[in-house]
Amino acid sequence: HMTIDLTDSERLAELDLDTLGKLLTGKQASASTSINEVTESVSGRASVRDLETMFQLLHLRITAPRKDDDAIAVWRANLTENLMNREKSPDYQFSVQSSDVLYQNNLRRKATKPADVAKIDVDKALAFYKDRFADVGDFTFVIVGTIDLAKLKPLVETYLASLPSKGRKEREKDPGIRRVGGVVKKSWALGQEPKARVSIMFHGEEPWTRDKDRDMYVLSRVLSIKLREVMREDLGGVYGVGAGGGLSRSPRQERTFSISFGADPTRVDELIKAANTEVEKVLKNGIDESYLDKVRKGYERDREIQLKTNSFWLGWLESTARFGDDPNLILDPKPMLDRMTVANVKASIKKYLDGKRVYQAVMMPAA
Repeated sequence: HMTIDLTDSERLAELDLDTLGKLLTGKQASASTSINEVTESVSGRASVRDLETMFQLLHLRITAPRKDDDAIAVWRANLTENLMNREKSPDYQFSVQSSDVLYQNNLRRKATKPADVAKIDVDKALAFYKDRFADVGDFTFVIVGTIDLAKLKPLVETYLASLPSKGRKEREKDPGIRRVGGVVKKSWALGQEPKARVSIMFHGEEPWTRDKDRDMYVLSRVLSIKLREVMREDLGGVYGVGAGGGLSRSPRQERTFSISFGADPTRVDELIKAANTEVEKVLKNGIDESYLDKVRKGYERDREIQLKTNSFWLGWLESTARFGDDPNLILDPKPMLDRMTVANVKASIKKYLDGKRVYQAVMMPAA
């Protein structure tokens, strides 16, 4: 059993990846850190037997990042090669170019290019990393698993309580990324294969509420079933129809709902029209109760599985801690089931698919 005393962490931090890998042979433990747009976070997983190793790795990731020039050189070479290969793919080109239009060329939404890799300043990146993890006073650690709390407590006290804290109080800042306004339709001719891709996104600003979140879930499920049925089974010419949306709660409250599918290029216009017509039909005439029954059954089945998995509880508890919600909300399915009505589905379409801000991107073959 490997035990790393905290005074040893300096020594362990000097190990290169290979040596560390050998030390961890036979152990089921890992830890990683990440920095996103408005959060920085840590995550780890381990078998119950190797729990201490996970905490030690986590402590080191936060307190003792080290610069390994050889590993960085390999990483740069691999990343450059991967990006060069990716750029050859028409699907990738489509996603990059359509994203540039959607996000109005915002630097934070630009794809990384092979030439960008050489410009990465490792010292600057490391300094930024150290600053972000120099104060974990406002972190919330969520630990889920079949753990004996009496055994967990000393590990938390040793490895987490000893982490640096400076009393910083930080808020999530809106970085100012905005989607293109109005109704925008763009088409790209890319690739040799006789296939087309279509994505239609409805979007807008939307104050977040729990019920709106539930309504978006119901709408996503109902339209997924309906569009798949009509476009794949009745009309043909379509492969893989997806429909779904969500509400973002922070740092900016907004909504998106997308309908996307692959299709025979000669039938793109007809199929886009069919998708819009179906949505209008549901708005006008509602939907048969049998669809809501399918959604109910699916929700109850998914929920039963979710409530037994560590990853679900980890995400749920992390979210409730971030937003100050009551974690017990999840135990009562009734508020969600109550939203599953024909009237609600109609109201959701009217609200979320209002057609004021729509971005339609189509990829056609170049040949």
